[in-house]
Amino acid sequence: MLTTPRLALVPVTAAHGDAIWRATEASLSELKPWMPWAEEASPTAQADFAARAERAWQTSEGWPFAVSYGDEVCGVIGIDDPDRLTSRAEIGYWIRSDLAGSGLMTEAASAVIAFAFDELGFHRLELHAAPGNHASRRVAEKLGFQEEGLLRDGSRGSGGFHDAIVYGLLATDPRPSFHVPDRTEG
Repeated sequence: MLTTPRLALVPVTAAHGDAIWRATEASLSELKPWMPWAEEASPTAQADFAARAERAWQTSEGWPFAVSYGDEVCGVIGIDDPDRLTSRAEIGYWIRSDLAGSGLMTEAASAVIAFAFDELGFHRLELHAAPGNHASRRVAEKLGFQEEGLLRDGSRGSGGFHDAIVYGLLATDPRPSFHVPDRTEG
C-alpha cells in the first residue's frame, strides 16, 4: 500500500470491482473520449478488469492501484506493459470527474512514480495523452515528464482513433514530489 497526505493507494484486487465501477459510472462522459476501455465499461467489465489487475500483481505483469480518497475508490492508476529488457513501463491513470482538478491524481502519480523507480527498478516511464486531454497532459508536465513525440492515431476513444502525445520520464530526471514518501505494508 502507498499512502500520500490525502490518499491511500492499494493494489487492485477482484474485491474492488464494484467500487471501481461506481467511480467509472460517475465519470463515463469524461472518460469515453480518451479511454478505449470506457466505451465498453459496465459492472461486469470493471469486475473483469479488477480480477485481471489482481493477476497482474501476482505475475508482475502490471501494478494497478485503486486510488481511495476518504472511504471511496475514486480512480485507478497503474504501471503497465513492463519491458524488463529495456527497463521501461507505461503509466496510466484516471480519476472520478468530480475530483478532477484537485491535484489528487498528481499526488497519486507522484507516489506511483517513486514506487516504479525506487521499488521496481525501472529506468524509464512513458505516458500517453491525447492532445485535447489537457488535464492528463497537465498532470504529466507537473510530474516532470518530457513531451517526446506524437503517435498518429495512437489511441482510441468514443470518437474513434486519435493522436497520442508520448511523454517520457527517466529515473535520473529531476522530478517534483507531490507526496510524502511512505510505503506501508498491507
